[in-house]
Amino acid sequence: MEELANQFPQKILFESRRQKLQRFLSLPHLTIERIWWPLFTYWLAKNFEPTEVLYIAIDRTQWGLVNLIVVSLIYDKRAIPIYFEVLPKLGNTNWDR
Repeated sequence: MEELANQFPQKILFESRRQKLQRFLSLPHLTIERIWWPLFTYWLAKNFEPTEVLYIAIDRTQWGLVNLIVVSLIYDKRAIPIYFEVLPKLGNTNWDR
C-alpha cells in the first residue's frame, strides 16, 4: 500500500494518499467478479483461440492463520491467478482435533 501511495500523483501528504487508496480499494463494488473477471475474459478472447488447450492449476496454501485456495491459468511458464478464496478453516482436512 505504501508503494502505491508513493506513486500516487497527487500533491498531498503521504498518509492522506494512503488513506485515499485504502478507501478506494475497499469500495463494495470493487470485487473479483465485477473487475477481474471481465478483464481476464477479454484477455483470454484476444490471446487464445477457442479450440486452444489451456492448463489450469488449483493450489491450497496456508500463511499463518490464513488458509487460501487459488485457481490459476498456466501461461508462459507462469501461474496467472484467476480466482482465490479464503477458506473458513485451517488445514486441509475435515478431521477434528
